[in-house]
Parts: sequence; structure tokens; C-alpha cells
Amino acid sequence: MKVYLLKDIPKLGRKGEIKEVKDGFALNYLLPQKLAVIVDDFLIKELERKKQIQKEKEEKEKEEKMILKKKIEEMVLTIPLRFFKESGEAYDAVNKKRIKEELKKYNIEIEENEISLEKSLKKEGTYTVPLNLGYQIKADLKIKIVPLKE
Repeated sequence: MKVYLLKDIPKLGRKGEIKEVKDGFALNYLLPQKLAVIVDDFLIKELERKKQIQKEKEEKEKEEKMILKKKIEEMVLTIPLRFFKESGEAYDAVNKKRIKEELKKYNIEIEENEISLEKSLKKEGTYTVPLNLGYQIKADLKIKIVPLKE
């Protein structure tokens, strides 16, 4: 009997897979425990429809990420910081959270884990920070740190 797994089942399969099992196992264990449902034509059509919807959604997201990449690579994000006069070191630093907040001002929403910043930026200058936007799309964000005008 073919069943569609509703949950991960050790030694059988993962949620969402269709498996061939013995009738007794399906009727006495899987179905009563609501771990699986019997595969029929309606279920197969429904799964194919969901798979097509998911594929279309992923294509749309990928397209949006490509547009976002182009927008990010065309911009230079200028971030003003306060510096000590003696040492030239910054009071504050530019970290992942600050970059996320600054991008939000330009209506660019990304997660902190998409920013590949190894250490905080504390000196004046221009930096290139790689971003991993998902779907194996990477973008290079240019950040210019300037002294805060008071």
C-alpha cells in the first residue's frame, strides 16, 4: 500500500515522502496514529499542484533577490561615526545590526545572518561587505564610513 508520510518516521522516511508499506503496518499503525494517509489520485494531483505553486514562489523570490542584488551593488552606504580626535578610533562601530538598520532606511530588508562581516568596522574609509541573499545570490555592499559632522 502506498502512503504519504505526514511526519518523519525513523527507518521509513521523512515527512512529505510517498512510501510503499505493508497493508497491516499502514492500517494498524500509520493511519490510526495519523502518521500517514493513503495515496490516491486526488492526493497526487494536490501534491503536484502544491509543488508547482512552490516552484513559482521560489522563481519569484529568486527574481526579487536579483533585483535586490542590482540595487545593493549600485549604492554606496554612507555611515557617519563619531571619532576620538587623538587616536582616530571611533566611539561606536559598524556591525551587522547597524548595517541592517541603515539598509532599512533605503527600504532594503535583509537579515543579519545574510551579512558576511567578520569584525566590526571602526575606522574611516570605504569597505566592501559581502552579502549572501539566498538562492546562491551574492552581492557586494560598499560602505563608506565618514566622520560625523557636529
